[in-house]
Amino acid sequence: MAGKKVQVDFKLVDIFEGSMYKQFIRVYDGTEVRDDQLLATIAKGTTPIVKATNPQGALTVVFAAPRPSAPMGFKAVVSLFTPQAMRFRDVTISPMNDASLAAGDKAQPLLAFNVRTENTEPALALNGLTLS
Repeated sequence: MAGKKVQVDFKLVDIFEGSMYKQFIRVYDGTEVRDDQLLATIAKGTTPIVKATNPQGALTVVFAAPRPSAPMGFKAVVSLFTPQAMRFRDVTISPMNDASLAAGDKAQPLLAFNVRTENTEPALALNGLTLS
């Protein structure tokens, strides 16, 4: 349908997550499984909605179980949506680690920024950050 894109609304995610083996669900933007198109890795107990952002409006969902396990899995509703303009929702800032830094340290992670938005396009752009 013209102007519409695909979204997947995960209603239940009950996948096996062991220390050596685990099932996984990955959602890719488009029709190919490529690292640069990975939109989400879905974790057990989460219920995200994942929306296509590519021009074709397609998503690829990969569910894998490296070895047979209990009959678990996921339930999801696939539907179409009309893209809306992306809007800023909020930002959270957290320290990257508790390690001490010294004068002269370079390329050390200090802060993590999580910028949350609503809707899909056109994408917002971050033009700069000022820390004081």
